[in-house]
Amino acid sequence: VRVRRALNLGIDKQQMVTSVARGGQAPATHYVPDFTGLGYAEQVAADKAAGTDPFASPDLAFNPERGRALLKEAGYEVVKEGDNYRAVGLPPIEILYNTSEGHKVIAVALQDMWKRNLGVSATLRNEEWKVMLKNYRDGYYQVMRFGWTADYNHPNTFLDQFLSQSPANQTGWSDPAFDEAVRKAAAEPDRKESIKLYRKAEEIVVAAMP
Repeated sequence: VRVRRALNLGIDKQQMVTSVARGGQAPATHYVPDFTGLGYAEQVAADKAAGTDPFASPDLAFNPERGRALLKEAGYEVVKEGDNYRAVGLPPIEILYNTSEGHKVIAVALQDMWKRNLGVSATLRNEEWKVMLKNYRDGYYQVMRFGWTADYNHPNTFLDQFLSQSPANQTGWSDPAFDEAVRKAAAEPDRKESIKLYRKAEEIVVAAMP
């Protein structure tokens, strides 16, 4: 998990959306979009106003120095070699993406950011959509490009894909505490309290960085 967190901290998401994707996207620090309905957006606004937004943490923003420290904690010391960094002992990480020039430029930018900011080498693997989907289902990947479009306007549509028994969960990660947190949130009859519980469940999955 420390390696996964380090990789996240090594990505300048603002630069990624401004200079690479260039589609007016908002950099994400968590899975559920802030504008999600049925009370989620209101809870986000309340958390931000109170200074208690769990996803505004410095540990979720661009922070290469913290990322290099986490790699060292995980057993991969990052050393300076001239103007560059190298994560000692960490094998190259493969980035899988499906055929598209748009996906390719993002993968190349990601490869460059990890090398420049963390000293992590990455290789690129490009596959046609159907081939990539099969390898996704078979777990034959390390890091891959993927997306999720909401089926309905509620945080559960983003979080249930990480449940242990969800057919959408192909990450190899699961956590009984997360499963229970989502169950409690779904069972809570008070909408405001339910949304707060969903945010708590989201904290668990964001901390794990699956």
